[in-house]
Amino acid sequence: MVKICAGVYYFADETGRVGDSVAGSQADSMEAVPGLRISSVGGPGPSPDLRSNQPKQKRMKENNEKQTPTELKIFDAAREVFHQKGFEGARMQEIADRAEINKSMLHYYYRSKGKLFEKVFQLSMLRVFPQIVALLNKDMPLEQKLRNFVDKYIEIIRANPDFPLFILHELNKNPARLQKFMLEQVGRKIRPFLKQLSDAVEEGRTADLPPNQLLINMISMMLFPFIGHPVIKVILEMDEDDFNQFMDERHRLLPDYIVRTILKNPGES
Repeated sequence: MVKICAGVYYFADETGRVGDSVAGSQADSMEAVPGLRISSVGGPGPSPDLRSNQPKQKRMKENNEKQTPTELKIFDAAREVFHQKGFEGARMQEIADRAEINKSMLHYYYRSKGKLFEKVFQLSMLRVFPQIVALLNKDMPLEQKLRNFVDKYIEIIRANPDFPLFILHELNKNPARLQKFMLEQVGRKIRPFLKQLSDAVEEGRTADLPPNQLLINMISMMLFPFIGHPVIKVILEMDEDDFNQFMDERHRLLPDYIVRTILKNPGES
């Protein structure tokens, strides 16, 4: 179940198009929707200078009921900066500049860099991992699931290209935070897929490797080009357009290749 305290959920499809928002009690009980990507959350309400004379209790109520585009701009700017530079390298002034607001306004919405980072971290995780878990747990034959998973996984990461390095950076800086999330939101939730893979191993339908090795092999082949992006460009003498073409080709070839490395007789299952 997904619940975000800011009060409004904004969803986008896999192309990045922002869809409908869901607010209030409806959002509180909403399940994570497979195939949708959380884009941003709404803000706390009108500008502080318009409400400075209102009672604090009334302002707090309005914070939960009214939304403005300002926090959307702040969140998008903060996500870019944190994903590129991590928590330690990010500066509130740069976030304010990218959001095209002054620093005082930024501090009105988020009193500290830590609070803003926690919001970005939470929503960055919810943007990607629920989709991945949902793909692995779809009710379909193993071969079809593997092809679908590889295709959609690459699509998701290409839509969020800074995400893998952001995760690696924060894993090195604050492993406890990420480990807790990964255990609760990923590790325990992909057990049905690991059981399906384990059954295929026991039936002799896969390569002669343990299920966890097969899973990590698959993810490594999909993920490494995103993590090694700068190195790959240098080694293969690519510019950014060349790399994008390389990834288009890899996106097309990898589903079939991974299926053939995992299953002994593709097409029979």
